[in-house]
Amino acid sequence: EVGATGVTLATIGSAMNHQELFSHFRHLLIDECHVCSASSGMYKAFIERMEETGVLGMTATPYRLASNSFGCCLRFLTRTRPRIFHRVIHVTQNAELFQSGHLAKLEYFSVPGFDRNQLRPNSTGNDFTDSSVQQYFWKTNFNAKLADITRRVSAKRKNVLVFTRFVEEAKYIAENVPSCAMVSAVTPPKERAAIVSGFRSGAIKAVANVGVLAIGFDYPELECVVMASPTMSLAQYYQKIGRAVRPHPGKASAWIVDLCGNVGQFGHVEDLYLAQDEKGLWHVASRGRQLTNVYYGKQYSPAHA
Repeated sequence: EVGATGVTLATIGSAMNHQELFSHFRHLLIDECHVCSASSGMYKAFIERMEETGVLGMTATPYRLASNSFGCCLRFLTRTRPRIFHRVIHVTQNAELFQSGHLAKLEYFSVPGFDRNQLRPNSTGNDFTDSSVQQYFWKTNFNAKLADITRRVSAKRKNVLVFTRFVEEAKYIAENVPSCAMVSAVTPPKERAAIVSGFRSGAIKAVANVGVLAIGFDYPELECVVMASPTMSLAQYYQKIGRAVRPHPGKASAWIVDLCGNVGQFGHVEDLYLAQDEKGLWHVASRGRQLTNVYYGKQYSPAHA
């Protein structure tokens, strides 16, 4: 709220517990607004009680996963039903941020030989099944290949952050790559903090992580991301690469090393952009290919937008 009392910062949990303190606010700004569900949850309840308040959302990933009888797709936030956000008032395209130097230069290296056709979608269609990924990893001796790639890039980059899907791969890398540690959801907080601290200081050269450093991990000096987890999720892909895009005076570029065909699926982050169709409906695209509001690569029907 901008005014005599300035700006009040709060998490949604604390705001919900003291909603009476916000009743006089005229403006509500929500960061990472793609987490807001218009169907249920704390954000929905809080916003509904703030009847006369204007709501402004900010996000780099303006879409949410949705499923229905047509299948599964990412829906642009202004095209969900029900919806919280009804119109787009400002867009800064990724290309602008890279060209202006606000984001670091990226270099992409796709390791050939990964066959995504061997994987199977899960029941919701939003990603691959664990069983099909595990079976393919075992059949192709994926762990050994990943360890070899990690050793090679560690010799050329100051630091390396590896995203794995399962704890097994992370453990294997930590045991077979010099100066490498691993973290996962079950790593004790103190141990995780020590590993992250060692990584930042340079005492640890590489960290293999399982689902814990994809969001909110800010380390501008990061020079290399290795993607060892195949995904059908644009949001996951974007968040992981996002760890390397922070600029830093000592970083000429960051490497994105992809072992799982993710870059081929979604394209370069620099090429992602927001666009409108002939009816003025927004979507995310890459090099002319629409990535949101489509079902399994089939054009999304405006009748169901």
